[in-house]
Amino acid sequence: MTQTAHLTSSTIPLTIRQANWHTSEDQKQLQHIRQVVFLEEQNIPKADEWDGKDAKDTTQHYLAFAPNNKAAIACIRVLRVNTENTSYWKVGRVAVLPAYRGKRIAQHLVATIIDIAKEQGVNQLELESQTYITSLYEKLGFEVCSEPFIDAGIEHVKMRQRI
Repeated sequence: MTQTAHLTSSTIPLTIRQANWHTSEDQKQLQHIRQVVFLEEQNIPKADEWDGKDAKDTTQHYLAFAPNNKAAIACIRVLRVNTENTSYWKVGRVAVLPAYRGKRIAQHLVATIIDIAKEQGVNQLELESQTYITSLYEKLGFEVCSEPFIDAGIEHVKMRQRI
């Protein structure tokens, strides 16, 4: 699935497509982006980043590509959560390579996930945002629904959007 129409757009044209963790090329690109952003830049412990959820049937991954670029420049992960009382999507692992930041790519990725969730009849999205970036998610309709907490040494808040 390739998406090109979104609620908001980045300052560069993007192609966003669903990735398959079980294909070596997609997995390599997802791992590279997350390695750079979370392990190298933010010093997230490997055990926290590689949490065993990536290969599950309930997990979806998406990659973003700039024009004429075969290598992905950003990624996002969605966990489909189903409990006895509710079902929702948990958005996470939003990562943009350093050279492409400041171009609204993360906002574009999240907006794409909102579009896809609406198309699939999902009525709630949740995420855990690092506190410095909550305004990005608030612009897209998410609301803070927790007190700040520390995860992997970084302050976060839970956020939710009903759609």
